[in-house]
Amino acid sequence: MRILVAIVAALILLCLGMIVHLDKADAQTATPCVPLQPLLDRLVKAFHEFIVLTGKAAGDHQMIVTMSDAGTFSVLLTDGKQACIVIAGEKAVLDNGI
Repeated sequence: MRILVAIVAALILLCLGMIVHLDKADAQTATPCVPLQPLLDRLVKAFHEFIVLTGKAAGDHQMIVTMSDAGTFSVLLTDGKQACIVIAGEKAVLDNGI
């Protein structure tokens, strides 16, 4: 019985260790914020995305939405100097409000 308890305890510790390790790995591979203009230039060059919408966000931040004719899009949050990609995707369609 003691062996079974020891095995279960070891498996629990192993699982907890893996969770902590995987959580740290995700945080380390997250996309960092980068200078705004080089990011916009990269979106144009790589995905043919151009700014289609801007808006004031919380504090002194600005939201920028870029989109390509092919439907790829990115939503950025910026302070005017640095920008972070909040979300990116494809198959975006502009709605004319109809």
